[in-house]
Amino acid sequence: MQKVPNRESRVSKGHSGELWDAKPISLEDDPVRSNVKPIQDRWNLDIESGMIWKVSNETPLDYTIAPQIISLRGPRHFWGHAFSGKWVIRPQYSFLGEAIIDGPESRYFGLSAAPSIEWWNSSEQAGLFLAVGGGIGWIDSQDTPGGQGQDFTFNWFIKSGVRYRLDDHWFVSAAVFFQHLSNRGMTDPNPGIDALGGLVGVSYAF
Repeated sequence: MQKVPNRESRVSKGHSGELWDAKPISLEDDPVRSNVKPIQDRWNLDIESGMIWKVSNETPLDYTIAPQIISLRGPRHFWGHAFSGKWVIRPQYSFLGEAIIDGPESRYFGLSAAPSIEWWNSSEQAGLFLAVGGGIGWIDSQDTPGGQGQDFTFNWFIKSGVRYRLDDHWFVSAAVFFQHLSNRGMTDPNPGIDALGGLVGVSYAF
């Protein structure tokens, strides 16, 4: 006569092995999202908008600037695990279009590049980021004492904030943004502009 397994043996084993085996949950284990690339291997298009204000005494004039920034972040150059999540270093290339609300000039256009240093939690739901870089740009300089001495300028910035995943492709972000503009002494006087404020943004990952 064939032996019938008792109740304990029936519930303790499944088709794939022990039911009570603990397995770590990851993005790859989710059948709905298993075809989504890990965060470090994806391209990201970021659109950010904000407001920054003059914070130094380099120029006696008041400046209020509304930066609009479009950035492309590439897949990682380096990545690893840290603090129950992962860190990623990837390239970031940005186009700057800035309206000068207060100040003798009216607009600024620029290009910049930076490494984007990111930390993501284990579910890739939320992350922190830091970018430090710079580039070149053009401002509509005016013949105004305290204003910028020429159209061609250099830019340098620091940006740090948080990013949150809405779904497999869309993210939102908020950041603190510092920017310096000057022509590095090509004209005299060369006051430059130091400005600090915030940015909010939306990103699409692919």
